Amino acid sequence: MDGREEQKHIRSRCFHPHGGFREFAREEVDQSIPDRFAEQTRRYPNNIAVRSGDSVLTYSDLDEAANKLANAVLYHAGHQFKPVAILFHQGLSSVKAILGILKSGFSFVPMDPTLPLLANRSILKDSKAHLILADSENLAFAEEIADESVAVLNVEKLDVACSSQDPRISIDPDSPAYIFYTSGTTGSPKGVVDSHRNVLHNVLRYTNSLHISHCDRLSLLHACSSSATVSSLFSALLNGAAVSPLRLTSTALARLGNWVADEDITILHATPAIFRRAVSGTTEFPSLRIVRLEGDRMASRDLELYRKHCPPDSILVNGLGATECGLVRQYFIDKTSTLVGGIVPVGYPVTDMELSLISEDGNEVPCGESGEIAFRSKYIALGYWMNPEMTADRFLSEPDEPDWKLYRTGDVGRVDSTGCLVHLGRTDSVVKIRGQSVSISDVEATLMDLDTVDDAAVVVQKTRTGDAQLVAYIAANLKTPAGVNRWRALLGESLPVYMVPTRFVTVDVLPTTATGKIDREYLQRQPAGRPNLAAQFARPRTPLEETLAEIWADVLELDQIGIHDDFVELGGDSLNAATILALVDDRAAGNLVLGDLIHASTVAKMAELLENVDLSLRQSCLVPIQTEGNKEPFFCVHGSGGHVLGFAALARRLGSDRPFYGLEAPGRDGEQAPLDSVEALARRYIAEILALKPIGPYLLGGLSMGGDVAYEMAQQLRALGHQVEALILIDTTFPTNPGLMNRSARRLIRLAYRFRRAVHHFRRVITLERGSRSAYIRARARSARSIIIPDSPVRKINENAAIHYRPLPYEGKIHYLWSGDNPLEPRDERYGWTQLPTEGARVHRVTGDHLTMMREPHLSVLAERLKACLDTGD
Repeated sequence: MDGREEQKHIRSRCFHPHGGFREFAREEVDQSIPDRFAEQTRRYPNNIAVRSGDSVLTYSDLDEAANKLANAVLYHAGHQFKPVAILFHQGLSSVKAILGILKSGFSFVPMDPTLPLLANRSILKDSKAHLILADSENLAFAEEIADESVAVLNVEKLDVACSSQDPRISIDPDSPAYIFYTSGTTGSPKGVVDSHRNVLHNVLRYTNSLHISHCDRLSLLHACSSSATVSSLFSALLNGAAVSPLRLTSTALARLGNWVADEDITILHATPAIFRRAVSGTTEFPSLRIVRLEGDRMASRDLELYRKHCPPDSILVNGLGATECGLVRQYFIDKTSTLVGGIVPVGYPVTDMELSLISEDGNEVPCGESGEIAFRSKYIALGYWMNPEMTADRFLSEPDEPDWKLYRTGDVGRVDSTGCLVHLGRTDSVVKIRGQSVSISDVEATLMDLDTVDDAAVVVQKTRTGDAQLVAYIAANLKTPAGVNRWRALLGESLPVYMVPTRFVTVDVLPTTATGKIDREYLQRQPAGRPNLAAQFARPRTPLEETLAEIWADVLELDQIGIHDDFVELGGDSLNAATILALVDDRAAGNLVLGDLIHASTVAKMAELLENVDLSLRQSCLVPIQTEGNKEPFFCVHGSGGHVLGFAALARRLGSDRPFYGLEAPGRDGEQAPLDSVEALARRYIAEILALKPIGPYLLGGLSMGGDVAYEMAQQLRALGHQVEALILIDTTFPTNPGLMNRSARRLIRLAYRFRRAVHHFRRVITLERGSRSAYIRARARSARSIIIPDSPVRKINENAAIHYRPLPYEGKIHYLWSGDNPLEPRDERYGWTQLPTEGARVHRVTGDHLTMMREPHLSVLAERLKACLDTGD
């Protein structure tokens, strides 16, 4: 059974058990909402229309109340068309107000009691509304919003003389029914205008796909200001069914599951976040036949919750819709359904809504490729209120069919061979992190598949230097807790390193907006909290630890840091390290070098190192970066700068079973004298390696000029009778190559890289907000102070040593790992090493250039090639 047939099979079971379903015919959309409601009132006068707790309105009751309110609106507003604003929390009054306004022939404009005063005033001013309807709870706020030209009417205190007769206003099906204001993801709020005909057609789509009948009871959980109210409210009232509104306060959320059961809800409409709250307990839902999830991304975990908590014959429906077009796609799931790839599709077409996927250049993309989701229909919204330019941009007319319009959603999707649509997120949910495109939806989906994660949201936060970083907010499963290390490792198994969030923050529950969606804007504004680490939080015990904790917290932009928190787990990188060491030098008189952060990776260890420096250890060139593992250790020599801090990230990517030792140049601490020849460096490093590992075989490597040293170490070890299993040169040019290794060429290369960095930083500075520019410049200055100045003497000595090195032919196996974007291309594929005859030479290309190859995303490629060389020798 293919996808389409499976959906037909499940939908065929989407019947009402009492057999009361009546198909919504297409010709019935050619009327007004009040006309359709009047028909249901005649057919089901004593059916419950609205039920909220102990308060109940039958269809006759609601019709009478709405008529009375309609006549009051006409009395205050006259008969000239103008929008009418409403200010309610969800409840009986809001339902009566909406229906009453529509019966008066006006359109309604929902405002939000939870929004600030100025935001509501902006909506009121833009809509040109001349009347606000409110209840007693919101009356004072409504009067504060209104100006002298706007009247305010309390719907709970209407004139007793006001008629309850239907005003019988003739309403054209194409006239506006409402204006819903939505800001989308960015920009100022915009009002979406839609007609009675389009609302009825949207109800048709839901009625016929979900088999909604007069026997159903629908939830109404969305705020009045959410356009999701429309489908739930009118799918009930225009089919003779009951609707149960609920204001989602914290108390209501805590007992939401009980409410669904007590109200005998048969169709639960919620966002995935609200659905998770509803089924978080042990409550059973015997009446529930449809769970309808829309408004935010659904995760595979939601499918598991449905299977566990919902009745056997119930059906889960994942849908896609928008304020501008209503329902456009549905995907039906039963208890036997399985997912491929862990992504829940948004499914297959609904009546009269045609899909197009559009590329950036405006062309339709073929099946299997992703593009912007757009829909063609006669039932697309009328446009944006008082905004013809935006309307023309997003609602494209069809020259050959004037009644049809194409609406571009701003979402990204992909269609498979069966016509099933997979929603891939917003076009603006693809962000740039360290120059790489990252789909936030993909990161969230991977997090949600972890057993230890109940819910997750990933947002982009800016550091004070203007860098973008991913921050994951996680509602963790307390039964199977996990920390940053575990989450980071699990994500690293299926995502590129640059897609793994820098920080992980645990929360009890993710915050939601009034519409039930995850409140990402709120999360983006949150100060960075201490992540969930394996180490328990521990406060500083000494003045030195307190000073160091303050420095770390300031540089890493965290509210607090425990003295046992690991630098890398906190999200630290090489720039942070350089800045920390510069500040430690200023404020704690600490003469530390970058390699010290490998050992002193916590505040407590750094304080201990500063208080009890063991000079014999500090004089050791061998830096144990990763000591655990059952494989042969890899010894890797520094580049010309002499430090090995960058090797820590490389070591982690090789796996926990590969011990990794860096060799750091003597002289960087200012205490030892630098060694001025490759041969002398090789002898020093061999002595330290033999003290640690007297018997081979040995795996050696070196970065840049460190490759020269590693080459010489291999020669000397073999001369001493030791076995060298692998020698790996990482972007190391042959020392005597006149085209690359003379002083002029070296100077030219350095100038090229410095110019490239300068242009990069200049571009960053001019694009930052003014307040962030000085912080960015200070951070780069600290970095220069911490790295460039101390390295300068050692760097010059190392570079001079490499220039004067004269390698001899080598009889063992050599792996050459070359970057793909060097400023000066070598004359041969081995950067000049073909001058020496070598048997068993292997050449491997990696991405990036001589600098960027040690940073993501290129570092993962380098690690993959290096791991293959070490594991298999190929």
